[in-house]
Amino acid sequence: MAKYKNIIAPVEIKVSIQEKHVQVELNDISEIQNLSRFSLFNEQLIILSILRTGTGQNIIPEKLISPYPFSSSILEVFGISPELSKNDNLLSFKLQDLELPFLTRNNSMWRMIEPELNRQLEEIKTPSDSINSLHKEVQLLIPSGDCSIQNVARKLGISSRTLQRNLAQAGTTFKAELQSVQKKMALHFSKDLNLTTDEISYLLGYSEVSSFTRAFRKWTGMTLNQYRKKLI
Repeated sequence: MAKYKNIIAPVEIKVSIQEKHVQVELNDISEIQNLSRFSLFNEQLIILSILRTGTGQNIIPEKLISPYPFSSSILEVFGISPELSKNDNLLSFKLQDLELPFLTRNNSMWRMIEPELNRQLEEIKTPSDSINSLHKEVQLLIPSGDCSIQNVARKLGISSRTLQRNLAQAGTTFKAELQSVQKKMALHFSKDLNLTTDEISYLLGYSEVSSFTRAFRKWTGMTLNQYRKKLI
């Protein structure tokens, strides 16, 4: 799942084995913001459902951490008391549970579909990796106010013309990706009620607050204050 997840969703699954435990962390592939409440719970429940269906056992996680509150119905499915954390998420299992054989496995079917999955993975690998690298550099440069395509390309070790060509091959533009990063950063900073409109505008590289205000309304259909009221 961790290997092929990017084919169907912009989600990164990090799996680590520590002694007798297996820990699973889920992140937005852009690394700019946390997964939404729906996305995080949905991905965690999918993992749990696959384990239970595949093994025929009612596997219970040994630890569950999330930045979002849990409803009683979700708690009933997980079968464990969760821990709340502002920014972290974690789904931890006993290693012995994940070593149980899958009763639903079909090796013949897997040999048929694995080559196609690998082909699709290679197909998306180059453009997505390029765009992810671009997003990381843009995110670092935006607060400096010098986030030109020339400066970003220099940070990536390529010419601006090569960067434009790579983005065109991926079906996008530098302006579109810049605005995409600014939008994600804006939504992320909006959750911090201690930050003012002026401060968020500055952090996003806008020289005028009015420009940020127009952009935010374009992204969300509402003002920053209206958006924050929806979060409460």
